[in-house]
Amino acid sequence: MKNLAINVIQEIEDALREGNKIQAIKIYKEATGEGLLEAKQAIDGWNLSAIDEAELWRDKHYAPAENQISETEIVQKIGDYLAKGKKLEAIKWIKNLKEMGLKEAKDYVEDVEIKMKTTDFEEFNHEKAKINANVSSFSEKQKPLNSEMSLFLKFVIALALTLFLYLLYLSFA
Repeated sequence: MKNLAINVIQEIEDALREGNKIQAIKIYKEATGEGLLEAKQAIDGWNLSAIDEAELWRDKHYAPAENQISETEIVQKIGDYLAKGKKLEAIKWIKNLKEMGLKEAKDYVEDVEIKMKTTDFEEFNHEKAKINANVSSFSEKQKPLNSEMSLFLKFVIALALTLFLYLLYLSFA
């Protein structure tokens, strides 16, 4: 490996942490002027620190619960893409979501497509309606919270304005 500027090393490691190996190869190739094969070999041999690798493994295998999507929601989203004739977008979406290869993502979407064709559409639509009902009930529960928050913010703003005017009055008195 050639001597690289610290900012180039940081860019390469950031790209590797994000799982973007192609970007890391591109950065290395541009910084060193080496060919594609040499750049790929250098990046293949690149070692992130043990802490970075542990964090990457943890993030990949133990994502926070709010970022996880149920299998039913995944199937629904893919079904929506397919219904709009956007199979390629469905493949890209599932590839990024599940961090899988292109072939695996394509196979996954095609499996969903086959299941949709062979499954009773009433059952599929029932599941979709159930999910939509959950989403709408969640948003209904949020409305009172939003109005309470709005009142609280109005109160805080009024209090801050009153304090400002009082301080202004004291400064001229």
